[in-house]
Amino acid sequence: MSAHQVNTAMEAKKLLEEGGSPVEAYISAKANLRSTVQCDAVAEAQMQDAIAQYTLALQEVEKALPQVTTDEKAELEALVPAYRARVQALRSALTAVQVPPPPVPAISPVEDDAIKLLYVKGKVDDAKTRSQKIADDAMASFNAKKQQHSSTAA
Repeated sequence: MSAHQVNTAMEAKKLLEEGGSPVEAYISAKANLRSTVQCDAVAEAQMQDAIAQYTLALQEVEKALPQVTTDEKAELEALVPAYRARVQALRSALTAVQVPPPPVPAISPVEDDAIKLLYVKGKVDDAKTRSQKIADDAMASFNAKKQQHSSTAA
Protein backbone atom coordinates (compact mmCIF):
# COMPACT_ATOMS: atom_id res chain seq x y z
CA MET A 1 0.00 0.00 0.00
CA SER A 2 1.48 3.35 -1.00
CA ALA A 3 1.77 6.34 1.30
CA HIS A 4 -0.96 8.06 -0.73
CA GLN A 5 -3.33 5.10 -0.20
CA VAL A 6 -2.57 5.08 3.52
CA ASN A 7 -3.26 8.82 3.75
CA THR A 8 -6.53 8.44 1.87
CA ALA A 9 -7.61 5.60 4.18
CA MET A 10 -6.70 7.66 7.24
CA GLU A 11 -8.65 10.64 5.89
CA ALA A 12 -11.64 8.36 5.31
CA LYS A 13 -11.49 7.05 8.87
CA LYS A 14 -11.20 10.60 10.19
CA LEU A 15 -14.12 11.73 8.00
CA LEU A 16 -16.37 9.02 9.46
CA GLU A 17 -15.19 9.50 13.04
CA GLU A 18 -15.50 13.29 13.06
CA GLY A 19 -18.67 13.42 10.97
CA GLY A 20 -20.54 10.83 12.98
CA SER A 21 -23.85 9.41 11.89
CA PRO A 22 -24.77 12.33 9.56
CA VAL A 23 -21.64 11.72 7.47
CA GLU A 24 -22.17 7.96 7.64
CA ALA A 25 -25.70 8.49 6.32
CA TYR A 26 -24.41 10.73 3.50
CA ILE A 27 -21.64 8.33 2.51
CA SER A 28 -24.00 5.35 2.78
CA ALA A 29 -26.54 7.12 0.55
CA LYS A 30 -23.87 7.77 -2.08
CA ALA A 31 -22.73 4.15 -1.86
CA ASN A 32 -26.29 2.93 -2.32
CA LEU A 33 -26.88 5.24 -5.28
CA ARG A 34 -23.73 3.89 -6.95
CA SER A 35 -24.68 0.32 -6.09
CA THR A 36 -28.15 0.80 -7.55
CA VAL A 37 -26.80 2.00 -10.89
CA GLN A 38 -24.32 -0.90 -10.90
CA CYS A 39 -27.20 -3.30 -10.20
CA ASP A 40 -29.11 -1.73 -13.09
CA ALA A 41 -26.19 -2.48 -15.43
CA VAL A 42 -26.02 -6.08 -14.18
CA ALA A 43 -29.77 -6.59 -14.66
CA GLU A 44 -29.59 -5.29 -18.22
CA ALA A 45 -26.64 -7.57 -19.01
CA GLN A 46 -28.45 -10.54 -17.48
CA MET A 47 -31.53 -9.85 -19.60
CA GLN A 48 -29.34 -9.73 -22.71
CA ASP A 49 -27.73 -13.01 -21.66
CA ALA A 50 -31.12 -14.63 -20.98
CA ILE A 51 -32.30 -13.61 -24.47
CA ALA A 52 -29.14 -15.11 -25.97
CA GLN A 53 -29.58 -18.35 -23.98
CA TYR A 54 -33.24 -18.71 -24.93
CA THR A 55 -32.39 -18.04 -28.58
CA LEU A 56 -29.58 -20.61 -28.51
CA ALA A 57 -31.88 -23.15 -26.82
CA LEU A 58 -34.49 -22.63 -29.53
CA GLN A 59 -31.83 -23.12 -32.21
CA GLU A 60 -30.77 -26.36 -30.51
CA VAL A 61 -34.40 -27.53 -30.53
CA GLU A 62 -34.65 -26.77 -34.26
CA LYS A 63 -31.47 -28.81 -34.90
CA ALA A 64 -32.72 -31.69 -32.77
CA LEU A 65 -36.23 -31.99 -34.25
CA PRO A 66 -35.28 -33.92 -37.42
CA GLN A 67 -33.29 -36.42 -35.35
CA VAL A 68 -35.72 -37.34 -32.55
CA THR A 69 -38.64 -39.72 -32.21
CA THR A 70 -42.21 -38.59 -32.78
CA ASP A 71 -42.89 -38.41 -29.02
CA GLU A 72 -39.68 -36.47 -28.35
CA LYS A 73 -40.51 -34.11 -31.22
CA ALA A 74 -43.98 -33.48 -29.79
CA GLU A 75 -42.51 -32.80 -26.35
CA LEU A 76 -40.00 -30.27 -27.71
CA GLU A 77 -42.45 -28.60 -30.07
CA ALA A 78 -44.91 -28.13 -27.20
CA LEU A 79 -42.29 -26.04 -25.35
CA VAL A 80 -41.27 -23.81 -28.26
CA PRO A 81 -44.18 -21.29 -28.08
CA ALA A 82 -43.53 -20.58 -24.38
CA TYR A 83 -39.82 -20.10 -25.02
CA ARG A 84 -40.48 -17.77 -27.96
CA ALA A 85 -42.97 -15.81 -25.85
CA ARG A 86 -40.36 -15.45 -23.12
CA VAL A 87 -37.78 -14.15 -25.61
CA GLN A 88 -40.31 -11.58 -26.79
CA ALA A 89 -41.15 -10.55 -23.22
CA LEU A 90 -37.47 -10.15 -22.35
CA ARG A 91 -36.84 -8.13 -25.52
CA SER A 92 -39.75 -5.85 -24.61
CA ALA A 93 -38.41 -5.43 -21.07
CA LEU A 94 -34.93 -4.72 -22.40
CA THR A 95 -36.34 -2.11 -24.79
CA ALA A 96 -38.17 -0.49 -21.88
CA VAL A 97 -34.95 -0.09 -19.88
CA GLN A 98 -32.92 1.37 -22.74
CA VAL A 99 -33.40 4.78 -21.15
CA PRO A 100 -29.98 5.68 -19.75
CA PRO A 101 -29.70 5.07 -16.01
CA PRO A 102 -29.34 8.02 -13.66
CA PRO A 103 -25.83 9.31 -13.07
CA VAL A 104 -23.67 7.87 -10.33
CA PRO A 105 -22.86 10.52 -7.72
CA ALA A 106 -19.33 11.89 -7.67
CA ILE A 107 -17.36 9.95 -5.08
CA SER A 108 -13.93 11.17 -4.06
CA PRO A 109 -11.13 8.71 -3.21
CA VAL A 110 -11.62 9.56 0.49
CA GLU A 111 -15.37 8.92 0.24
CA ASP A 112 -14.67 5.69 -1.62
CA ASP A 113 -12.42 4.51 1.20
CA ALA A 114 -15.09 5.58 3.70
CA ILE A 115 -17.58 3.42 1.79
CA LYS A 116 -15.15 0.51 2.09
CA LEU A 117 -14.90 1.09 5.83
CA LEU A 118 -18.70 1.12 6.11
CA TYR A 119 -18.82 -2.06 4.04
CA VAL A 120 -16.39 -3.79 6.40
CA LYS A 121 -18.53 -2.66 9.34
CA GLY A 122 -21.58 -4.18 7.64
CA LYS A 123 -23.32 -0.83 7.20
CA VAL A 124 -23.52 -0.93 3.38
CA ASP A 125 -23.62 -3.68 0.75
CA ASP A 126 -21.96 -3.60 -2.61
CA ALA A 127 -23.71 -4.37 -5.88
CA LYS A 128 -21.74 -7.57 -6.47
CA THR A 129 -22.67 -9.01 -3.07
CA ARG A 130 -26.34 -8.15 -3.53
CA SER A 131 -26.43 -9.48 -7.10
CA GLN A 132 -24.81 -12.73 -6.01
CA LYS A 133 -27.30 -13.15 -3.15
CA ILE A 134 -30.24 -12.51 -5.47
CA ALA A 135 -28.86 -14.96 -8.03
CA ASP A 136 -28.27 -17.58 -5.32
CA ASP A 137 -31.79 -17.08 -3.92
CA ALA A 138 -33.33 -17.31 -7.41
CA MET A 139 -31.47 -20.56 -8.15
CA ALA A 140 -32.47 -22.01 -4.78
CA SER A 141 -36.11 -21.12 -5.46
CA PHE A 142 -35.91 -22.62 -8.96
CA ASN A 143 -34.32 -25.82 -7.63
CA ALA A 144 -36.92 -26.11 -4.87
CA LYS A 145 -39.74 -25.77 -7.41
CA LYS A 146 -38.02 -28.27 -9.70
CA GLN A 147 -37.65 -30.71 -6.81
CA GLN A 148 -41.28 -30.20 -5.81
CA HIS A 149 -42.39 -30.79 -9.41
CA SER A 150 -40.22 -33.91 -9.67
CA SER A 151 -41.65 -35.41 -6.48
CA THR A 152 -45.27 -34.74 -7.51
CA ALA A 153 -44.66 -36.13 -11.00
CA ALA A 154 -43.23 -39.39 -9.61
